[in-house]
Amino acid sequence: MKVSSMQVAQVVVGERASFHHFLGRWVMTVVACCAIISCGIVGCSEPTPTKKVEKKTDAKSIAAADARSQRNLQNAIAALQPDQLGISSDPERAIAVLNEWADAAKKEAEQNGTQWAPRRSQQLLKSLPKDWVEQALLDKFIQRDGMYLRDCFWANKIAKLAIGNAESEVDRIVNLFYYVVRNVELIPSGRRKVAIGPFDVMVLGRGSVEDRIWIFCELLKQRQIDTVLLTPQGAKANEESWMLVGVLLDDEVYLFDPSLGMPIPADLAQPRSAMPRQPLTLKQAKSAGGLLTSIARDSAGRFNITASELASPQVKLICNTAVLSTRMRLLQEQLSGDQTAVVSDPLEDSEDQPGLWSRVTQHPGATWNADDLIVWSYPENRREAAAHMEPDQIKELTRLTYTMGAPIRLVSVKEGQDMKQAPEFIYGKPERALMKFRMNHVVGNWAEVVQGYLAAQLYEVDPPVTKDVYSQFLMMLKQAGQDSGDAKRLLRERIPKEIRELHVRAGNDACYWMALCQAEQNRTKATIEQCLAYLDRYSEGSWAHAAKTLLAVSLAKQKRWKDAAQTIGQTEEESLDYGGHQILKARWRRMLAETQE
Repeated sequence: MKVSSMQVAQVVVGERASFHHFLGRWVMTVVACCAIISCGIVGCSEPTPTKKVEKKTDAKSIAAADARSQRNLQNAIAALQPDQLGISSDPERAIAVLNEWADAAKKEAEQNGTQWAPRRSQQLLKSLPKDWVEQALLDKFIQRDGMYLRDCFWANKIAKLAIGNAESEVDRIVNLFYYVVRNVELIPSGRRKVAIGPFDVMVLGRGSVEDRIWIFCELLKQRQIDTVLLTPQGAKANEESWMLVGVLLDDEVYLFDPSLGMPIPADLAQPRSAMPRQPLTLKQAKSAGGLLTSIARDSAGRFNITASELASPQVKLICNTAVLSTRMRLLQEQLSGDQTAVVSDPLEDSEDQPGLWSRVTQHPGATWNADDLIVWSYPENRREAAAHMEPDQIKELTRLTYTMGAPIRLVSVKEGQDMKQAPEFIYGKPERALMKFRMNHVVGNWAEVVQGYLAAQLYEVDPPVTKDVYSQFLMMLKQAGQDSGDAKRLLRERIPKEIRELHVRAGNDACYWMALCQAEQNRTKATIEQCLAYLDRYSEGSWAHAAKTLLAVSLAKQKRWKDAAQTIGQTEEESLDYGGHQILKARWRRMLAETQE
């Protein structure tokens, strides 16, 4: 079902389905008035000492309560930061503290004669499916809000870092898009049987086309730039032949293709940069039949969007019940400084600014009307599923993050009963050092984690052993008459197969992620060297395809067009990014030809 501006009650969720000041501070109006009355009226008697004490006590109590409420808020926000939540802070406790703040703020508002939730039209919101409305209208913060807020705080930080040194807003947006493409290697939609949010997708480093769309749009939301998902009219769930992100900036809608891994290139015939940086606009696309045909040719037929389809696309709003909710709108007013993030974006207009619905329908670059709008259900469905995982899904998530438990250290060696009996090796629990390195990587501490990744690559070569245990082992070898110079080899041989494989996989991940860290810092030469090191050491490794892609792009940045085209040309036809790689190969060959003329 579609929605017109005259029939907002019929808004439906696609396929299946700003901010208002709410909280005033305590002002000592009553206390001040009492003081004026007691001192300013002729003939009034002195207030009794008892009353003075009561007023002072009340004032102190109010101040203490306000301070306690603010501490709760700050503590909750600190606990929900991406480098804290699930590591040094407990999500359940963070939400409980956030609700303590909300309860105190609500009580204060009531005592102050104001409303905790200002009255506002909810017509658009209430026209959504019942379960969406119930989630959005909850007064209490719920468990899944913790992951949502963590994702917002993360996206806000990364949106500032990943834009690089770009001067124009379009260039900044392009940088953010390529950041997502670099860090999310494509997997088939629906292959992953466990639902996770944007931050967790980034930690794993792999996701679907839908995940790339979601993350890109979350980053742009933090820059207060609206986005929409464009698909063919009438496309059913899981049957969409193409999906584009439309970025609403100034008077244009810029087009990005998450499957190709690039903006729709407006400079196909005469490229001026290694990667496409001039996105085609929706208005241009209506009359760009020849360009779209050329893109289809370069992509070996993987790109199949026509000008007529883009003239009248299905338009989907990208949101979820948390961002639309009243509780997030109220929390938004309290976020400032280093702890700020965009956590609220209602559908409805407020007194001072239009809501998401109006901004999208009335955007000057739009080629659609209100009848073309529906809501994309993917983010909401994923967040709801992530909050209610089945046991087999939890098991799958554990499997996906297993490697990040490295290292497992040898913590004790017990001598055998006699010299002929081999010593018993005792290993500790997974230390999760690689997880900490990776999470620091994802929050943008790229330079800091390079040494950590280097150490992780040595786990399989230099077995993790506590210093005292290693000394003890050397002593045991000497007593047994064995060569202590061969101690590390003997240790490796004794390591259980499952621990040895864990360390090998950890080294595989760390080697590639180290290359990504170099790329994020624009250290192109170091990126190339690290990609080559990875491919030399792990030619069949789990990141071999991603490493070849990163290598090819880095070679192109050095204007080594021939090497770049040859490297990207190795992509197999069944690869999900085959079409995008074919476009890059054609692009780099054109640039090579220009240098040879």
